[in-house]
Amino acid sequence: MVGEMVESKAEKNARGFTRINFTTRAEVDVDGEVLDGTLQDISMSGLFFRSDASVQVGDACEVRIFLGDEDPMVMHALSYVARCDDNGFAVSFSGFYCDSASHLQKVILLNADDKDQVMEELEAAPQLTVI
Repeated sequence: MVGEMVESKAEKNARGFTRINFTTRAEVDVDGEVLDGTLQDISMSGLFFRSDASVQVGDACEVRIFLGDEDPMVMHALSYVARCDDNGFAVSFSGFYCDSASHLQKVILLNADDKDQVMEELEAAPQLTVI
């Protein structure tokens, strides 16, 4: 239709990044307390951690995501608690250690239903902070 604004897939995704269902072991260190648990889903901007721990929105934390069982590869990110509910809490990433951001990109690309959409998001996004 003439004059109609066409919304791209990226604009429709309010989160900004494709979120994939991805379950793996993780740890979240909040104020020196290490919470061991499982991811429910993940994106380039954050993840949801299943837990009954009491954390507060805004709490700074460090996330460690384990890939593999024996001698796992570990992705590290600085983050903060963005949302809490009865099933756990969501964290938003604020920075990644070393190669963790590139490893996370690969995990998301390997598990995404729409790899082209993920590539568009990555190309349009600002550079991720590496610590």
